[in-house]
Amino acid sequence: MYITYCGISQKHAGASQAVRYYKQAGVTSIQTYIFWKEIEKEPGVYDWRRYDDEVKLYQEHGLKWIPFIILGPYYTTPDWVRKATGEKFYRCLEHGRESGVISLWNQGCGL
Repeated sequence: MYITYCGISQKHAGASQAVRYYKQAGVTSIQTYIFWKEIEKEPGVYDWRRYDDEVKLYQEHGLKWIPFIILGPYYTTPDWVRKATGEKFYRCLEHGRESGVISLWNQGCGL
């Protein structure tokens, strides 16, 4: 059986102790929420370095890392996507305003 824990932060002062506790409790992996804008600041250029220390900590304790990349919400979308011409965003039917959330029917930026 695999057990995944979600929510530990590398920035937390007790992260190492917490990870040790999770391993002892039978946890097999840690899931991290990753905002799209944090790893692809410009089109096609991916930078995962900010997670290196976190992954190293998990590996030291024999845990796997599960990156959960969040693509849709406005607050996770890179600026270059929102500024691209031709992008389609969900629109409020009542007020007619764009939400900033990329539409399922978006054809731009290779989505």
